[in-house]
Amino acid sequence: MVVLKEGSAPQAYVLGDPALEKVIGLISAGSFIVISGHPGAGKTTFSAKLIYENVRTLGVRALYISFAETFNKFAKQMKRLGMDFESLVKSGHFEFIHLPTISGFEAAERVVNLIVRKHEEGFRIFVVDPITVLLEQISDPAKMRSLLHGVLYDLVTRSGSLLIAIADLPRGKKQVDLGGLEFVADGVFVMKTKLERGMLMRVMEVRKLRGNPIPLAEIPFTIVDGYGPKFQPFVPPEEIPASKHFEFLPTSCSLLDEAWGGVPLGGSVAIVYPAGANVPSSLLALIAKFLLTHGLETAIVSFEMAPDILLLALERAASMFGIPDSDKLRTLVIAKKSFNPTAYSTYELLGNVLALVEQSQPKVLLLHGLTTLVRIYGSKRFTEFMYNLWLYLKSMMVTTFKLAEYRFETRVGVDQIVSLCGDVAVFSDIVHVVIPKFEGTTFQMLHVIWKSLPGYVVGSRAMDKPIVVSDELLSHVCLGSYVSTRQGFSQRGTVLRGASLV
Repeated sequence: MVVLKEGSAPQAYVLGDPALEKVIGLISAGSFIVISGHPGAGKTTFSAKLIYENVRTLGVRALYISFAETFNKFAKQMKRLGMDFESLVKSGHFEFIHLPTISGFEAAERVVNLIVRKHEEGFRIFVVDPITVLLEQISDPAKMRSLLHGVLYDLVTRSGSLLIAIADLPRGKKQVDLGGLEFVADGVFVMKTKLERGMLMRVMEVRKLRGNPIPLAEIPFTIVDGYGPKFQPFVPPEEIPASKHFEFLPTSCSLLDEAWGGVPLGGSVAIVYPAGANVPSSLLALIAKFLLTHGLETAIVSFEMAPDILLLALERAASMFGIPDSDKLRTLVIAKKSFNPTAYSTYELLGNVLALVEQSQPKVLLLHGLTTLVRIYGSKRFTEFMYNLWLYLKSMMVTTFKLAEYRFETRVGVDQIVSLCGDVAVFSDIVHVVIPKFEGTTFQMLHVIWKSLPGYVVGSRAMDKPIVVSDELLSHVCLGSYVSTRQGFSQRGTVLRGASLV
């Protein structure tokens, strides 16, 4: 924490969420901000997060004046969202004052006097929640405007403080009369709620923020337990981050390194297998071996099953193939969670996944069950979901393994693989497809590396063609200790480039 000199103000105030700050920047010191919205839209939560992060990172002191809820109710709700205001009160950095509703001009004068007095004590952030209570009780809006603008705005501007006025929008209305305060405000944020498939979706409209460009008028966000408001990581097109293709980790298997070209840092590997089938144990074991070899801390997210089951599958596959230290795999998994996508809008789900990644800071994210998202959300919304997730993970340099199903056809050519994979393989650096091949009564499982690191990266034109390899050969070369003991094993597979599967 950067602690300011007692009573001093920072040059700018943070918004409380890195993704939001990347889009619209910081709040200039000496600003008056209006935050309006319907009940439940996230006004109080957003204001609380803004206060909490400024106190936590800059050491400023904040005053919250509420005409609505008590401190106990406020603190309990915010603690559930990862903000411990009780500790801030004990340290003297935060004060919460609950005022009963007072009629007439007396209420406004009391608020102004409180802020002036606390300013003299060194407080620099002030919140009035809601300002509409004061405006509704004063018959002369001009007099109210004169008091707030002539006294408070001047005080805030001169001292580099921050004044936040929260305004309630009645249900069914898109705006509320603020007596002209929105015109003198330096920033106006409007919190909105929408419905997607009957699920709640929150967006924040940035109507103005003086001194800052506003590339996006509406920014979706979600409220995540243990985190608070999480805004979606929209990135301007000219700032799309690149995977470090020239910095990649070997898979510890020469055959797979030849096929994939290595795993790029911040890259994305799609492993696609037939619908209704299990993820091949050979691939689970190879993922486990990759994590163990490089000691990569990992987060597991599934949209189909409990993440503990997926972790158990990785452990048992590693153990079956005799991979050393397979018992240490569990210690590398630092976060795991499953989500039921029918209970979330796409933006709510994205926000929860991003919050998990931001809080746990893994090197690798293992995503399972992406096909379920396509079936529930549809292709368009799924693509938007994956694109924003892909951008964010690349910017965070988190390497992703995506496990997904495709619709299986009994006869398929290499040229049909992309259409089979459909949406689940989008935004991937490597696309590894598992295809069953039937020859009469015999069965063989083939691995088709349809997309790998480009030849100009790895220095080989061979990477420009798909690679086909049997599961027996892949398992024998990469995980030979288990496969070589199988009864009746024969090394029938061969590496074929540009081969047909029919």
